[in-house]
Amino acid sequence: MAQQHINTGSQPNNGTGDTIRAAFRKTENNFTDIYSKLNVFPYTASVTDPAQIQGASGANTILGVTGSISVTNDISASAIRTDKIVAKRQSTTEMRLGIGSQRFFLGGQEFINLNANSTPFSMTFNPDGLNLDFNIKDESDNSAFFADSSTARIGINTTTPQTTLHVNGDIRANGLLITSGNIQDGDPSTSGELFFTASEAIAPGNPGFSVICISP
Repeated sequence: MAQQHINTGSQPNNGTGDTIRAAFRKTENNFTDIYSKLNVFPYTASVTDPAQIQGASGANTILGVTGSISVTNDISASAIRTDKIVAKRQSTTEMRLGIGSQRFFLGGQEFINLNANSTPFSMTFNPDGLNLDFNIKDESDNSAFFADSSTARIGINTTTPQTTLHVNGDIRANGLLITSGNIQDGDPSTSGELFFTASEAIAPGNPGFSVICISP
């Protein structure tokens, strides 16, 4: 609806302006139209014409705002166009929305980088190589997968991995277990040990083990 202007007449009380009733009708109609376009209760109409509400961003936007927006409840929209979302009063905590990428910062440190511009696409945790651990928990709140950034170790069912890969539980493989090490004397301190458990090494001469060696 086009804005309805109230005719105030050419001179005070000369009888050429709108009556009080007509003036308030125009006022009510104008307010009703504004409320319906802003989607304010109890009106539920939505804005469909970008020129209906002209904001700071120009005619190509429905509502343009220069400055901050304070919202009591959620913001719901089919499309929100911005390149950055910053936490309230904390400029170092933000989500940067680029074309083909999303970056998540907390306390000024980048935690996650999603990149669809790379080939292949990538999802990187701790892209800056900071001391940030990665922890995936199971439904019992136990750590099923833990990456210790300070030691460059991976723990399965443990948050204190003692080796490059530390599995606290059974390991099953449907294929070969291939290593570049050699079968040595069963001494865990010996470099190149093929297999070693907490109780004994799997090596020729240890009771309870059968070792088959196939050489060219």
